[in-house]
Amino acid sequence: MSEEDKAPSYFEQVKLHQANVEMRAKRSDTPWFLYTDGSGQVDVPGASAHVVFNRHTGTFDHGVSTSSRTSVERAELQALLNGLVFIAENSKVLDSRRAIEEGHEKRPEIIWVGDRENLILSVLRGYDGLTLNRRRNNLDMWAALSYWEQYFDILPLQRPRNVVGAQGVADMLCGAARKSLKQFLDDIHPEIVNRLTPPQAQPSDKPSQFE
Repeated sequence: MSEEDKAPSYFEQVKLHQANVEMRAKRSDTPWFLYTDGSGQVDVPGASAHVVFNRHTGTFDHGVSTSSRTSVERAELQALLNGLVFIAENSKVLDSRRAIEEGHEKRPEIIWVGDRENLILSVLRGYDGLTLNRRRNNLDMWAALSYWEQYFDILPLQRPRNVVGAQGVADMLCGAARKSLKQFLDDIHPEIVNRLTPPQAQPSDKPSQFE
């Protein structure tokens, strides 16, 4: 039997990874847990929310961002990126980049909990080092994530939508932020349209240099 035949299948790798992350989540030396949710459709208002748990301090933090036009996939990715930026700003990883790059320090582990399977599998790497799903769309956001993957060991864990606990809070924050943005844009839309209407070109009395 060849080495390729011995390698776990796609579905076996997913199952093994999920079991491994579940086990690592119980270890006391895993410092960060990141719960995210995104809401949106193509070219409509959307929102992103993250909840961060710092096991060392026992504290939760959260944040939201909104966009007047986004897709659900971009909103989900934005939530992940926002959470990573928050962790970077509230940890020593920014001061340790050189040591991590040179292999003197290990990348801090982050257990990332989300409900969108295709994104989870686009972060999860198989035994060959490649992600199980190809990163096809939203390449600008995947490029940003690739930067943080240099300094964080991101361990994705899929959970069903609208569960209780921190993941449920992320879902609640996301829905509330999107609803608030939509209401705000509906109320202020006429003024926005008025202010963003391009000015009409005015005829010039000066002759063109090309005349």
